[in-house]
Amino acid sequence: MSLDFTAIDFETANPNRASACSVGLAKVRDGQIVHAAGTLIRPPAQFSEFGDFNVKVHGISAAMVAGAPEWRQVADWIRGYAGDDLLVAHNASFDMSVLRQACAAEKVPAFGNDYVCTLALAKRAARLRSYRLPDVAAEFGVRLTAHHDAGADARCAAQVAVAIARRHGHDKLEQLAQSFDVTVGHLGG
Repeated sequence: MSLDFTAIDFETANPNRASACSVGLAKVRDGQIVHAAGTLIRPPAQFSEFGDFNVKVHGISAAMVAGAPEWRQVADWIRGYAGDDLLVAHNASFDMSVLRQACAAEKVPAFGNDYVCTLALAKRAARLRSYRLPDVAAEFGVRLTAHHDAGADARCAAQVAVAIARRHGHDKLEQLAQSFDVTVGHLGG
């Protein structure tokens, strides 16, 4: 199977999408996670206030990111890690907007990757009462270890994408998306 992509997941400090405070990545080659990594992020200064709701969801506080790399460094690291890979995320509209808005806030060059959303794929692949990541993971036999931990969510989204592709007989996510009439997005850059 030649399923090659990088899954990505962000957590934000507050409702502003530029306030990235954590990222998780999972590199997939031939349908297997070959490497996973993540880091806390010091959000761009103008978006660095941590909202109570966000902290309650992911458990990350301002004190925890005080010594973390700034967005500019993390963006360069993500770019090097993912390269030209197709990006995969669960609720990709959120994660891709974090990429776009954090880059814009710090005047970092935009990413140019294509991306696919596992939420959109799951809506075509299965009839569920909820399409939250834990529910989709359960449907496709994927274990989610710590929801709202960016690293765990990225690994889970990667495994969900592979499981959907395998269930439906595809070895490329772009072909799977096309067969489901799901748009392959482009970050532009």
